[in-house]
Amino acid sequence: MINKKGFIFTLDAVFALIVAVAAISILLYIHFIAPISYQASISQVEDTLKVLSSSPLSGYLSTLDNPFSGYTKSYNTFGAASFDGYNSYIHSPISIPAGENLTYVAWIYLNYIPNDNAGIISADSSNNYGSMSIFPNGNCFVQVIVTNDTGNTFSDDSPYCLKPHRWYQVVATENESVSSNGKFIGGNYALYINGKLNLTKHFSGAVESATGFDIGLFSYQGAYFPGYISNVQIYGSRLTRTQVSSLYNEGMTGVPLRSTNLLAWYPLNSESNPGTFKSYNITYFDTGNIPIGKVNLTENQSMLTAIADLYLNNQSAEADIIMNNLYPNEDTAIDINGIYAPDLKVAYFNGTAGFYAPNFTYPGENYTIDQWFYLSQADDPTSGVGGGQSPIVDIYNGSSNGGIGGNQNFDFGGTWAGGSSNNFGIGEDWPSHWEFCYTNSGMVFPNKWYNAVVSVVNYTNVTIYLNGIKAAHCTLTVPVSGMEYPTLGIGDNPPGGNELATAAISNVQIYDSSLNATQAAILYDEGIGGEPVSSTVIGWYPLLGNFNDYSGIGHEGFGGNGGSINPDNVRFVESNFTPPGFASSDIISQASVPELLNANGTMRVYNVSVLSWN
Repeated sequence: MINKKGFIFTLDAVFALIVAVAAISILLYIHFIAPISYQASISQVEDTLKVLSSSPLSGYLSTLDNPFSGYTKSYNTFGAASFDGYNSYIHSPISIPAGENLTYVAWIYLNYIPNDNAGIISADSSNNYGSMSIFPNGNCFVQVIVTNDTGNTFSDDSPYCLKPHRWYQVVATENESVSSNGKFIGGNYALYINGKLNLTKHFSGAVESATGFDIGLFSYQGAYFPGYISNVQIYGSRLTRTQVSSLYNEGMTGVPLRSTNLLAWYPLNSESNPGTFKSYNITYFDTGNIPIGKVNLTENQSMLTAIADLYLNNQSAEADIIMNNLYPNEDTAIDINGIYAPDLKVAYFNGTAGFYAPNFTYPGENYTIDQWFYLSQADDPTSGVGGGQSPIVDIYNGSSNGGIGGNQNFDFGGTWAGGSSNNFGIGEDWPSHWEFCYTNSGMVFPNKWYNAVVSVVNYTNVTIYLNGIKAAHCTLTVPVSGMEYPTLGIGDNPPGGNELATAAISNVQIYDSSLNATQAAILYDEGIGGEPVSSTVIGWYPLLGNFNDYSGIGHEGFGGNGGSINPDNVRFVESNFTPPGFASSDIISQASVPELLNANGTMRVYNVSVLSWN
């Protein structure tokens, strides 16, 4: 699938007067190798803009289903269960033994702020409140109650005030500590709202057992929920902060993170929900919204505003997928307020943090690493393995004897760029037999975007394509095979965890096959927003604002150094990338419209255009 979109920062002077007259427009360009005429190009651009402006999103939702994996994520409109606040609730008979860790996940929508406790999820028990319950506690704050096996309760309110008539993701977790003799000595519980940690507190003893769960009811006090609840997930383990954030970014139709310790999953989008439960006075309905990350679209929304909303809310990967499927053989893209929309974010590494995806799928003997990178400086400040170059992508053994940021036994394949020789290369099999395959000196410099495709055959036969052109070919003498805990690292290369990139990195793709010269040229031609070119992709990280794996395999990652899960250590910045196709265009035409768009919950008018060139 070819996507020749580009990043635009300067507008062609030919249209300066038009831009001045249409001050609220966003510029739309088309370039043809043999243009019929300037006016003909304008006409064709206007036709494209008209189609996107008039076509509803509903007819194109299927394009968002990932074509490269065994499962697809549905972006159809979601449903929810309606609770009347008086006597409607759902009961699940799932039992939980004392001392088991727990996580509740739910999407909620309050019709009004209740005057008393309104149960979201609560545990049933013969004693007290049950193991754990979450509910709005008679005002706009959410409360967590944890009960231990001696009947003592521990509770706290979130400092975050909910508002009616809007959706929130609410997650409560608890985990317990065990002494050396196997006794439960207490633990911590936490509350997250919309993926953000709101409170964390300590409790003592083992958590009380539960004989079942109620949804929409705080069973101990008979307090009912007035509103809608959707996509309830209950885990017999504590989800981490990164996992909670990942679930929030998936939106209301997101699937559970894993089947391990998943006790129940109730999408609550219809009467035919999977799992066993009994519902009382519940109705189900279609919300009419399509949740994608932090933005809710509507089926009747035009393709133009839907794509623009996605770009404005850091969902560039989804917007790119739609554009790629609509215009697979054209140089077409979206421009917002004079800036090419996908140029909003790329991951920036400042030499203090990396990005990690543990338990990554171990590639076979034929594999490919594709990456875009932009060096802030030629030399890595820590100047470790790789001759003082900035590390870009690595697959290494993250076993317990080393771990993330530790001393790994095997470095399966690490790529570096820059250094004193200004080149790019990949190293294999550290520390037992370290070899490095380089491009020629003087091929890579700071302050410029590069695409590097490393294609490996039989672990030893390496071909490097730089910006779509073959730049090196090497035969390594010792193949690498076998790895206990493969981990993907971006911007950080083991061993030691002290080789850290000073670079921007984007659109990393890992394939379980060797790509050829034609595919490498396509990846370069597609630009930073391009999709994978083969169904053998096992990891796809656009890095346009999140650490999500869009391959469908599920290798979600996190930022931070030395195993930290703090993603703030890796920033997302504008890329300053101009694609070769657009940069070489010499005839440009334009058409544009003002649109009312949603950017992080704020509605305002933006100038939107569709860009095309050849």
